[in-house]
Amino acid sequence: MKNQLNDELVAAIRNNVSDDINIANLLMDILSMGKEAVYRRLRGDVPFTLEEAFLISSKLSISLDNTVNIKNSKHAFYDLDLDLNLNEQKNPLDYYCEKLEHCIRLFQKMHKSEDSKARLAINSLPYMFYLPYRHIAKFRLYRWIYQMQATPHMGTYKDMVVPLKISDTEKRFVAEHRHISHTTFIMDQNVFKSFIGDVNYFYKLNLLSDIDVKLIKNELMEMISELESIAAKGTQRTGTEVSIYISNIDLESSYIHFEYGGSENSFLRVFSINIIDSQNLTVCNIQKEWIDSLKRYSTLISESGEMERIRFFNQQRDLALSMGNT
Repeated sequence: MKNQLNDELVAAIRNNVSDDINIANLLMDILSMGKEAVYRRLRGDVPFTLEEAFLISSKLSISLDNTVNIKNSKHAFYDLDLDLNLNEQKNPLDYYCEKLEHCIRLFQKMHKSEDSKARLAINSLPYMFYLPYRHIAKFRLYRWIYQMQATPHMGTYKDMVVPLKISDTEKRFVAEHRHISHTTFIMDQNVFKSFIGDVNYFYKLNLLSDIDVKLIKNELMEMISELESIAAKGTQRTGTEVSIYISNIDLESSYIHFEYGGSENSFLRVFSINIIDSQNLTVCNIQKEWIDSLKRYSTLISESGEMERIRFFNQQRDLALSMGNT
């Protein structure tokens, strides 16, 4: 039994690491362990300890409950990937970067599957929409840090400097997610209105200047045009398929489900950039069915519904143009 569990963990590690990464070197860094000790564990001569398994699970986003084949559907298994006291625990920018790296690793795993799928039911702008836009991405990050009071004596939006490491990670995120074979977005009618309300609020607080608002507004107009183009074509720039729906009912939260090569991940977005993550198959199946059920209350605007598509995006442009007019 012990060897079987060790073999399952090793198989999960191999499945969760891209082909261009040396697994032994990766584990040496994660476990602070010598090469020979790592190889003994990979061969099965010495089993991973429980503590080592938890470290690997945390760093590589491996579900231990699936690895040990826990099937009790009465208990849901979640990774509560939250950090509500950032000012006491870690640099908020490092924490944000870790979030993006977590997603990038998942997207890289999905590349191994020819039929990877992403389902998103969203009531706020997702990373996939806004990370290509520097000023919008900076504002979302600024808003989160400001709200969490993660940086003492925080200045205005203009005062905040985004390190090159963050910008590079955001670019990698954008590049990786565009290779998912098929992505379905179900958008709340108020996705853009909510974001514009945030910008207006910070403008009233004098944390955003007129120039800041103009830069964000220009990028938002670009985003709306880009999304309209994707909706009309039904594809990303990379040629991967995209379906966009407009929900006719309010969405209570943002729900995300990924499916690839027999594996699944589900995410529930909470507290701005934080997520509750589960790889438990029961939880994932419920989340997938919930997202799919929302299609019955939504209008497809990808490669169809032209009048509704034009109406919706023109409405978003009007809202964007009103930004800063408070």
